[in-house]
Amino acid sequence: MTPADPRHSDELASRFAARLASRPRPRVRLDELAALLVELQPELVVAPGRFARLGEVLAALSAGDVLVPAKNLVARHGVLLPNSVLICRDPVLKRPNPATTYPWVPVLGWCGDGRPWPDATFRKLTRVSDWLARNPGRLLVPVRERSLEILEEDKTLGRLLEGPLGRADVIQELAVEFVHPPMAVTEVGGVAGRGVLVVENGTTFHSLVRAATVHAGSGLDVAWRWIGYGAGRQLGSILPSLADREPSTLAYFGDLDPEGLEIAAEGAAACREGRLPELRPHAALYEALLSTGRPQRRPSRKMWPERGLAWLGPILADRVREILPDDLWLAQEWVGLERLLADRLWLCPPPRAARHSEQRPASP
Repeated sequence: MTPADPRHSDELASRFAARLASRPRPRVRLDELAALLVELQPELVVAPGRFARLGEVLAALSAGDVLVPAKNLVARHGVLLPNSVLICRDPVLKRPNPATTYPWVPVLGWCGDGRPWPDATFRKLTRVSDWLARNPGRLLVPVRERSLEILEEDKTLGRLLEGPLGRADVIQELAVEFVHPPMAVTEVGGVAGRGVLVVENGTTFHSLVRAATVHAGSGLDVAWRWIGYGAGRQLGSILPSLADREPSTLAYFGDLDPEGLEIAAEGAAACREGRLPELRPHAALYEALLSTGRPQRRPSRKMWPERGLAWLGPILADRVREILPDDLWLAQEWVGLERLLADRLWLCPPPRAARHSEQRPASP
């Protein structure tokens, strides 16, 4: 499409502004704005770029204080547009930005650079700034404790630090640290490496500790210096506590049901966001579960989560789909102490799993 002549765009914006000024109501909806655009320039009714042109007109009128766009945006043919505008019949309708004149502490000076903060966010930011100004020489404390101290809510400061306040200098000035619930971990004697094997359920945790201790005591090469208890749904929140151990390898073994794979996928995401190696499925243990366990019927059908299957990798995922329809599952306790003592494959770290997007080797 040939680019629009700027003179025509300016003329269209001027005509648009004149028509808006004659409207009885100050609030104009997006569908009314789109209809007005076509009325003023009928050839746009079949033009694929008509919503882009409407966005240009609205931006020009907003910059000229003719209208104030709503904060709520909707997509029209790939273009984000305000769901309505407010006609400025009086300049006072366009409020000054209070952030530009607020006395911010130096580390938050950028909050007054002119960006339009939502009212609720602006109030929280000013409370943080005021607290910093009143409290020099701060003791390093967990972020939730500081959040209660400043904002009287335990999670609000953490959300701000994940969003607009997520800067290293701000975190340092606030003197906060992000702490995680500890994971129950047992060290296997006689193992020199730094591998960690995490399991979903407490029973399997105890059996793995016993079996790993026996194998290491027999002089076998055991990769797992630590066995960790993932505590089901707590996995994603407690995995970051392992960072201080600086593990070289991190593997996971849990139930083969939709919830178990969701837990594993959440744990893998937590590792990617923290200072931890990739959380890999322990293929040997999952294969043992698929070959040994007798599936149980679930009370309700639930589809296997795609991100959980992707975490398993294509080979294990195909085996799960083949053996376990949507209404069956396998408890990891089928891989019990006797199997763990008899089997040595699980003592090695799992190979890096191929992803669904990777090429599989050809069958012999």
